[in-house]
Amino acid sequence: MMRARERWLFALFWLLPAALGTLAFHWVPSRYNPELGYGGIFLSQLLIWGAWAPWSALIIAVAERVPLERGSIARALALHAVLCAVVVTGEMLVMDQVQRAFRLVPLDPLSLESTLAFGLRRYGDMLVVVYWAVVGAHTALRWHGRWRDEAVRVARLNEDLAAARLEALQAQINPHFLFNALNSIVALVDADPKAA
Repeated sequence: MMRARERWLFALFWLLPAALGTLAFHWVPSRYNPELGYGGIFLSQLLIWGAWAPWSALIIAVAERVPLERGSIARALALHAVLCAVVVTGEMLVMDQVQRAFRLVPLDPLSLESTLAFGLRRYGDMLVVVYWAVVGAHTALRWHGRWRDEAVRVARLNEDLAAARLEALQAQINPHFLFNALNSIVALVDADPKAA
């Protein structure tokens, strides 16, 4: 289960590609709207990449319910394949609308089929990789969390084992045992001082 801090990091992560996209548009301006300023470029990139924050939340929610682990891998992969198609389609539509709003693409109206075909050809592979990167990052964090919990459990067991061993040693060296051993030595001193 992801902690709240990790969920926030997943959401805030999308600022990084938005900033990189802004730099890319600064270096290679859009030929359709070369006058677009830094603020407009960053806002367009923030809307495009920021859409991945709710997509990530959805992906993580599904991955929490059907995790990629023994016994549910086939089911999880099938579910993610379907969800990947939905998310990639949704993101292509978001990208199209944002690009049109900021005049980063020709404003000629396209049919839904043309928009999806163009988006798939231009961005499809990248969007699929981003989707599976989110799944992979979530799975890695989940496995790391389990490993960390197991390490804590093992440390506690080792601590309990050490305490039990100490108690066993203390039980062997109780005053009655020590008193009997000293009495045996005293008795040997009188009978056989060299052996004592």
